[in-house]
Amino acid sequence: MHKIFLLLLMLVFSVTVFAQAPVKRLTAREKIILKINREVEDDTVIEVLRKYNNDIRGSIKDKKPLSALTYYSFASAINNRFIKYHWFIADTGLSKKWLKNVHELLAYMSKTQGYIKSAKFSGHTKTAEYQQAVKYFDLAYERFVKKIQKPVKVSSKLKRQSQAKKVMWQKGMRKKYKIKEKMKAEF
Repeated sequence: MHKIFLLLLMLVFSVTVFAQAPVKRLTAREKIILKINREVEDDTVIEVLRKYNNDIRGSIKDKKPLSALTYYSFASAINNRFIKYHWFIADTGLSKKWLKNVHELLAYMSKTQGYIKSAKFSGHTKTAEYQQAVKYFDLAYERFVKKIQKPVKVSSKLKRQSQAKKVMWQKGMRKKYKIKEKMKAEF
């Protein structure tokens, strides 16, 4: 009886493994097309930040603090997805300085959460340094919430100039790689 059950289980497992479609890798040309046509909307940035805020608020409310690594991953994601994106201002109209400030707050929260966690582990929760770290963490979180509620936009002139530069860059890259105007990468 057990052998038949195991045989059927193995059969179902093998069918599901081999029935999956192979993953198609992007060609170099498709990667270039994606890079040229990439756009980030301001709503996307705001929604990502609100999601991070909801995660942090939920952890504070449940009294189960997020790990320092989680705060660091939030900061790293903001840095890699948005701050390092060359045409961030052209696409979103949001200030990079504002976003860098949000990034720095998350990085600071990561450091203080690491200190708080290590103090709890070693049993030094009654010290003045621990109380100060908790106070600074709460202050950083309050500033983070205020920054998200009021995103800073750049002037319309700066946004138009940045958009014009992006359009010129896109035209130059399309000409360089011989890509038709609205060609999309096929997946």
